[in-house]
Amino acid sequence: MIWQDVLIGSAQAMLAIGLIPAVIHHHKPPLATALTTALGMGVFAVAFATLGLWWSTSMSAVQLVLWLILAWQKWRAGAAAASRH
Repeated sequence: MIWQDVLIGSAQAMLAIGLIPAVIHHHKPPLATALTTALGMGVFAVAFATLGLWWSTSMSAVQLVLWLILAWQKWRAGAAAASRH
């Protein structure tokens, strides 16, 4: 494992840990923010995989999943609010 993979992957892991409170808390980021960030994480994961940076790829994939969870939670909350009106 090269040092760049360790550095990038570790930074991504810290960012992923920072997303956990957003997943747990009832307040969510806007849906467009969650979807575009998830898309960006997917692009990063593919780019890191093509470079053989497997720790960075894994942590980008973790962030991708967390952002997709946030997007789903926001969409579900919006759908629930719309059905109440």
